Amino acid sequence: MIEPLRMHRLDVILLDGHRGNVISELQKTGITQIDFVDDKEVRELNLERTPPLERITEISRELFRTSRLINLLKQFDTRKTPFLDALLGVENVKKQELEESTWKELVGESSKLTDKLEPEVLDITEKIQSISSRENEATKEIDECSLFLHDIKLEDMGESKYTYTLAGHAESTEGVSEALEERFGRNFALMTPAENNVLICVLREAKEELEEMLSTLGIKKIAMPKNKGSLLDYCGGLEDELKKLRYEKARLTAKLRKIYEENYQQLLVNKELLEIEKERAQIVVSGAKTNKTSFIRVWVPADKSREIQTLIKWKSHDNCEIIVDKDPDPEKAPTLMYHNYMKPFQFVTSMYGIPKYGQIDPTMFAVPALILLTGLMIADAAYGLVLLGISLAMYRKYAGMSQGVKNLSLFLMMCAIATIGVGVVMGDYFGTLVHDWYAVNVLNLHSLHEIEEAKLPLQIFHPESIDLIVILYLSVIGGVCHLVLGTLLGFYNDWKLGHKKKAITHYLAWSFFGVGLGIFLDITMGSMFSEQLSHRDWLPLFSPYMINVAAAMIFGGLVLAFIGSKLMVLLEFLDFFAFTLSYARVMALLVGAGAVATAFNQVAAIAWEMGSAFGIVLAIIIFILGQGLHFALGVLSGFVQAMRLVYVEHFSRYYQGGGRVFMPFVAKRKYTILKEE
Repeated sequence: MIEPLRMHRLDVILLDGHRGNVISELQKTGITQIDFVDDKEVRELNLERTPPLERITEISRELFRTSRLINLLKQFDTRKTPFLDALLGVENVKKQELEESTWKELVGESSKLTDKLEPEVLDITEKIQSISSRENEATKEIDECSLFLHDIKLEDMGESKYTYTLAGHAESTEGVSEALEERFGRNFALMTPAENNVLICVLREAKEELEEMLSTLGIKKIAMPKNKGSLLDYCGGLEDELKKLRYEKARLTAKLRKIYEENYQQLLVNKELLEIEKERAQIVVSGAKTNKTSFIRVWVPADKSREIQTLIKWKSHDNCEIIVDKDPDPEKAPTLMYHNYMKPFQFVTSMYGIPKYGQIDPTMFAVPALILLTGLMIADAAYGLVLLGISLAMYRKYAGMSQGVKNLSLFLMMCAIATIGVGVVMGDYFGTLVHDWYAVNVLNLHSLHEIEEAKLPLQIFHPESIDLIVILYLSVIGGVCHLVLGTLLGFYNDWKLGHKKKAITHYLAWSFFGVGLGIFLDITMGSMFSEQLSHRDWLPLFSPYMINVAAAMIFGGLVLAFIGSKLMVLLEFLDFFAFTLSYARVMALLVGAGAVATAFNQVAAIAWEMGSAFGIVLAIIIFILGQGLHFALGVLSGFVQAMRLVYVEHFSRYYQGGGRVFMPFVAKRKYTILKEE
């Protein structure tokens, strides 16, 4: 369709007792959007904001408990996501088929599981945390003591009644004794049980002085355990304790892992179902209420409006009033794009911005142009086959996992087919590799001129030689046509919306100008490059006598545009002309792609002609790496440049986007699927 779907706004008033049933049924259909009624309108209608359904408390409490268990157990979810899966954002999830249940049944079933698991999981987690804390402390003590592993008595360390003794690790013991003697005289004792290890004993009242000196002496104080007995025995005890701690931690972790393996998937399922029920209970906050009735605003596609009205009346037992707005305010109505055959490619428009309600949807024009331009930019049949293989592999692997990746792979298939078609017409297969081989080995041609003019089956153009100007010619003329299509679509859009003056003085004016410019460029370029185009007798497209018609259309278009935009017409003229020349990039990439691929072929051929095994292997490596690199860069560049021509040059003629996305009220399911009745 050329426009988004028409929408109806349903303002629904119903008794509070039927509100929950109606909301649940609307969520199941998944074809409505429940809109938020702003506070100003609520006050004007003398209503109150609707609170969540009463069930929200029980659902939220159970959801919190379930989420906490998931967070405690997810540490064991160590499945590695393949790089491509992570890049595409897909996950292979086997959905659990379930029968529909009430919210009370769901909360009850979920509570049974959480009541069973919660005490055990919390107890094990707390014990593991306690063990980890003690493990860290013991490890730190062992690391500290390892700097001073000597058979000393711990009760002699630290403060006593008269003395203070510390152990330290010195960068160098040279000069330590002299410094201590200078400060404390004879009231100290220094022992060096090993290189860089020191024991210093001073009077108790000199403790602070000693500790202040440590940094100047280059001594790091070693914290000794406040214990009795030998330091070596104490460290040995710590090692034994660590072994026991680690064994117990491993045992508890294994127990927790078993709980994860048996219950984690069900917890994820319960969480998903609870979130669905929570959304149902919260969505009513979007509406308003009186003492006994509720007000809900619903957006629905026009072709589904009667169906939804019937459903609401059925679930409310006809205790409702529905006000239907069939011509809603375009600024408030959401946009729902719909295409029978273009639906997988709607993301092309969405990446730029969805159309406003009631305005033109450019998908059916943008997608074919983008596919064709991409094919022209890559322009190699062999690359097209590789791209087709990649897209088919993506579709086969990911189509069932992600609708987005499925749509992308379909789009890539179309681009690959276009690339193959352009490559066949241009005679490019890994550059001129197949063309040159065919000319030499099949047609038995030997001169460079004959080889260049030889044609493969179905080949029409020679972009790297005699048809260089032809490709430039067609690129520019095609660009004008693409721009004029945009201005004509803009004319249709504004005329339909009632902006007739702008439709004529802007869009129609530049359509006249564009057509005239196209004819003028066709005739002018045909005259300038008559020699280069002589082998294409169908060029130029128009007779030289049409030059006056072209001039009249250009002049008339500028006059109409001047009426609408006055002196701004000069900037718009330069803008239109610059965008026209921008399409010359099609020729640049089309010709350049084949030339670069051919250059890699020639380098590989030089290595091949060496005749040795090394030369043959080197030639194969150069060919694979060169063509692989050029394929990757060529495909990326082709997509980027094609998108630029559509998004910048074409869309700037008429399309702005900025629409409000239609957000269907539907259950978001990743782990579950309802059994069909």
